Amino acid sequence: MTTKRQLARIVILAIFTTLVFFIGRELYYARSYVQMINPVSVSFDEMVQKAEVIARGVVTKKIGSYRTIENGEVMVYTRWQFNVDRVYKGNPGQTIKLKTAGGRYGLTEVQVEGAPKITPGKEVVIFISKQNGDYIFQFNQGYCDVTQDAQGGEILVQQLSKEVKTFDDLISAIK
Repeated sequence: MTTKRQLARIVILAIFTTLVFFIGRELYYARSYVQMINPVSVSFDEMVQKAEVIARGVVTKKIGSYRTIENGEVMVYTRWQFNVDRVYKGNPGQTIKLKTAGGRYGLTEVQVEGAPKITPGKEVVIFISKQNGDYIFQFNQGYCDVTQDAQGGEILVQQLSKEVKTFDDLISAIK
C-alpha cells in the first residue's frame, strides 16, 4: 500500500471519527424540554427601583442560542438584539444584547413556561439587571409591550401579569 493511500485512509478515519463524536453528542442532547420557572413577583414600583436599566425600543433580531448544563440539567438560552429608542434609567448605549431562558440549539429545544414572548419588530419597554449579563429583569416581569388604550394614549402592558401602566406612572416611579 502506498504512503498516499495510507494517509488518505487516516484522514478519512479521522473525519469519520470526528463526525461520529459530534453527531453522537448532539443526539445525546436531542430532546425537547418544558421547564417551569416561578420568579418571585415584585410590584411595579419595586421593579422600577431594582432595575439598573429601563429602556424603550425594539427587539430587532435573534442573535443566536447556546446550550449549557446547569446542575445536571440541560438549558438553552437565546440572545436578542434590542435597539434603544429612549432611556428612562441607566446608560445602556444604543443597543442591548438580551438573554432569555429557552429556545432551540441544534436538536435541543427548551420551552420555559412564563418566559417573555419576544417578537422582533415589536416596540417594548424592558427593565433589566446587569448582574450576569443583560437579562430581562425578574425573568419576564420586566418585559412590557407598548400599546394604546381606548383613548389612543400609549400604555405599558406587562406580559406576565397583564398589569397596565402609563408612561406617566413609569416616570413618576423613577423619580
